Amino acid sequence: MKTEVKLVELPIIYTVRLDLSPEVSNAFDAWAGTKHINDLMSAGFLSAIRFKASTGQPEYLHLYELPNIDLMQTDKYQDVRKNDTTLAELRHGVLNHSASLYEQVVAVNVPETPRNVTNPPMTSVGGIRNKHLITVQMDVEVGQEEELVNWHREEHIQTMLGATGMVNGRLCRRVAKHPNTPCRDPEWVAIYEMDKADAPRDPKVKVANMTEWAKRMHQVTSDVRVCVLKRITPA
Repeated sequence: MKTEVKLVELPIIYTVRLDLSPEVSNAFDAWAGTKHINDLMSAGFLSAIRFKASTGQPEYLHLYELPNIDLMQTDKYQDVRKNDTTLAELRHGVLNHSASLYEQVVAVNVPETPRNVTNPPMTSVGGIRNKHLITVQMDVEVGQEEELVNWHREEHIQTMLGATGMVNGRLCRRVAKHPNTPCRDPEWVAIYEMDKADAPRDPKVKVANMTEWAKRMHQVTSDVRVCVLKRITPA
């Protein structure tokens, strides 16, 4: 039996999706996996991890946990952007850049995110601990939002987690946009952590999307974007 997590305050999920041009990819990876992560953790981020897509686009997903949305407005966070000359030098090679902040509406089997981050941090991994992810972005027809939440809470995530290798699942709704970066993301995203890359091949994943309730929801969702990703930072 999978258990929905009911914590007092689940972290905000902050996603940054992007592609990289070949001329900046190596330098960007070196910067994003070291200095940038350290700067963000020092500014109050609870976690900072990077994934690369094997299926879906854009190619990179930077996934962060924040204590609250207000962190984006703090001087510490704003100074990261203002004082980082490397980012300014590489920005021309960052393509299809999109950023969104989400609240976790449904969370099943997710671990609690540590709130006391050491300085310097021992790790940038927080409550999202597995090396493999599926993200499913989507919009839903107006008036169907509650049904989308109920479907995920009562059936869909539970059924998905019956597949071998599926560890936990969350349904998140966008509550804010980044103050400087454009948002090209749908309003909703489901995030499933996996402990093995081939978990999506389990027949139960197909079953989860073939129930009568799933078929009804597929008719009222749009702009569905599926990504299968592997963590690259920390390795």
